[in-house]
Amino acid sequence: MTFDFATKPLDRGVFKSLKSALNKACHFYMKTNPTRKITKQQFGKLLAVAWSEAATIDNAVSSLRATGILPYNLEAIPEHAYSVFDAAKSSIGTVPPPPDSSKLSNVVTEPMAEHLPDP
Repeated sequence: MTFDFATKPLDRGVFKSLKSALNKACHFYMKTNPTRKITKQQFGKLLAVAWSEAATIDNAVSSLRATGILPYNLEAIPEHAYSVFDAAKSSIGTVPPPPDSSKLSNVVTEPMAEHLPDP
């Protein structure tokens, strides 16, 4: 997991589920209509079916929870995800220890809800 992926809740929950649901819908269409191509109009219909399956409140809430956004949770993303080291690009392939959290003086530690305007 990279820090970029860890901090994008919709990528983690909704869009990942959407991709899976769209693939499933397209495969089903191709299996039941082997001689037909997926047209732009048909793709829109398949996307609507996949969207209604993937873009749910439960998926959105789970995504926010998994990234520690709501409820606010600093422990949701492990410290090693903040490392700039990329093991895939390393010739050695070893992962360094997580950074010393005492050196992270700029990290916000108070809940964001206190700073949001009233609805």
